[in-house]
Amino acid sequence: KAFNAKPAKSRTQADVDNYNKTVNELNAAMNDFNALNNDFNKKRSTLIEKWNKSTSKFLDYHMPKY
Repeated sequence: KAFNAKPAKSRTQADVDNYNKTVNELNAAMNDFNALNNDFNKKRSTLIEKWNKSTSKFLDYHMPKY
């Protein structure tokens, strides 16, 4: 907000460099977050699949068949 609040003519190169550095840090953090989130989603899917298979196996064994 502070960067955009300054008029374009009064921005220094240091302001622009600081803004670009901050944007790059944010982008890197978002990439890390997305990678972790994708990893967690894969693990969650695997665990849910194992849970469903175990439940099905348990019910197949313990439910009476007529």
